Amino acid sequence: MSQFIWNQSKAGNDGHLTTIKKELAGAHIISMCSGHLKRGGVEALADELKMAIDREARVIFYSNDKHTEQDAADRLATLGVEHIVVDHRRMYLHTKLYYFEVGQQYSAVFGSANITEAALTSNEELSYVVHGTKQDSQRQQIAAYLARLDRRCRRYQAPRVDKNGNAIPLVYR
Repeated sequence: MSQFIWNQSKAGNDGHLTTIKKELAGAHIISMCSGHLKRGGVEALADELKMAIDREARVIFYSNDKHTEQDAADRLATLGVEHIVVDHRRMYLHTKLYYFEVGQQYSAVFGSANITEAALTSNEELSYVVHGTKQDSQRQQIAAYLARLDRRCRRYQAPRVDKNGNAIPLVYR
């Protein structure tokens, strides 16, 4: 089954936020990729992310250093989420992909919504949600892309400490 989603109301009780929260529930493998990452987007998902970490789900976020707020990165760290921040000068990360596995089932959201409060609740965003089993060919394509994405993001990870061991803060541009 597949469907299109969009933010139908400013309240955020339909569309992207509701869909992603629902998919987070029970998932044991979670990959979230967003070029822009803001604190409001992380806070909107924080309760569900905390529950995922508490049940020992594998949760990983990928974002672009140029468009990641320091507060958002810090909040993910307090939640215990693995977060790969990509150096935009070496690889410009623009993908918006949210992937979830529960047992032999998976779901993925592909579209325009970043992890920002506005994108998840009120911006004009359109995404496509797919569901299937881990054995289907579509999932094999998604898994291949996620493996490639992970390799590249780790290779082009932005330095978070300087040569003296001092933290390099993110600067949202």
